Amino acid sequence: MRKVIVFLSLVAVGVSVLMPAGAQTQPKTIARIITVRAKAGQGQQWEDALKSLQSWEHQQSVPGTSFSWNVISGDGFGAYVFGTFGHDWNDFDIMQAEGEKVGIGKEIGQTVAPYTASVKISYYRFLPDVSTPITPGLPPTPMSVVTFFTLKPGGVEPVLNAIKQVGAGMEKTHWKGNGNPAGWYELVDGGEGPQLVLSIGLKNWAGLKEGSPSLVQMLVQAFGKAGAHAIEHEFDSNVRSVYTEIIRYRPDLSYNAPVERASR
Repeated sequence: MRKVIVFLSLVAVGVSVLMPAGAQTQPKTIARIITVRAKAGQGQQWEDALKSLQSWEHQQSVPGTSFSWNVISGDGFGAYVFGTFGHDWNDFDIMQAEGEKVGIGKEIGQTVAPYTASVKISYYRFLPDVSTPITPGLPPTPMSVVTFFTLKPGGVEPVLNAIKQVGAGMEKTHWKGNGNPAGWYELVDGGEGPQLVLSIGLKNWAGLKEGSPSLVQMLVQAFGKAGAHAIEHEFDSNVRSVYTEIIRYRPDLSYNAPVERASR
């Protein structure tokens, strides 16, 4: 199956608007993603331990916000995903210093560590030029479909160019797909790369239904058959593999710093 078909169907589901190309360097675009697997049969103990840890963090006024999800499809089924977004690199130095000050490592060792089977940490750069604008303060959607595109060497710029051409076609035809929010991220560290990730927010399973007209039909309308094929080829020829999973938001396992600390 051609990789581009996966790309087209997912973007058709999700993108409500793509931002025009802009500055290449953007502040506050770094995201840290932590993927955790609990030991077999100890998921509930792990969740209880995490809530205990987060209660302790609140008591210590540990700063920051971390959203949590469960993976509910794909090879990662059952894993927990934690994401903190909108950072500069120096933010992580501050987080580390704050954690060391209150002894968070020891607390982790006494709470969640005994029930943890594996941990993976990755860092991504949010790409605002090709993503739906973010409204600060809003929680994640109930579900998200996340697609990982592992690219061929040198494939990032051609693929981003293809995505921007899709955005130009959307503006030209006033096409909005299903109107679901969509964000693109580029892997910086902690995984196989080069890699781009597309995260599409969903209210429910019905959000996976493709709109009409389809994105492929929109591209043909905007650029003609030859132009649409050229965009597909530019994307497809630079993608090595595609992996998709669906994640469910867990507000009960997410962390928000105490208001007085978060506002500093």
